[in-house]
Amino acid sequence: PPLEAKKFLFSKASTSRGNRSSEGEYKVLFIDIKRAYMYAPETSDIFIELPAEDGSPGMCGKLNKSMYGTRGAAQSWENHYSSLFQELGFVQGKASICCLFHPTRDIRVVVHGDDFTASAVRSQCDWLETELRKHFELKVSGRLGSAEDDDKAVRILNRTVQWTSEGIVL
Repeated sequence: PPLEAKKFLFSKASTSRGNRSSEGEYKVLFIDIKRAYMYAPETSDIFIELPAEDGSPGMCGKLNKSMYGTRGAAQSWENHYSSLFQELGFVQGKASICCLFHPTRDIRVVVHGDDFTASAVRSQCDWLETELRKHFELKVSGRLGSAEDDDKAVRILNRTVQWTSEGIVL
């Protein structure tokens, strides 16, 4: 997705600073899905050579799940997470299908491979993290915000994103 989509998320969070409404200010949540491609069902007939300890001469294995290095792995992963997000109530963007929006929860997500960057209020970030944990093993790389328990810097896509008193610096 374009870097501008992530910048929009940062802008949304940064401009909500000091918002003392019942929902509070927006945070930026960074989630990394571990072994992402291996969650997606394989849609093609792909056969692999088995390791010596798992096979015998002439045997091969047929993939049930996608595997890194195969041609369709990225597409299978995209289809898999897209259908999950649709089940959760998200709508894919028209300009980029890697941009997702939940209209009733006001959550915006930008996906880059297995990295999910979301902007929402704290309670909605918690909801998204909980829902994704039901389906994937994941690591929360950070949650940027102005609260004391929020992270002030996160590294993503070889960039450091910082929450400062002036706003978010990329």
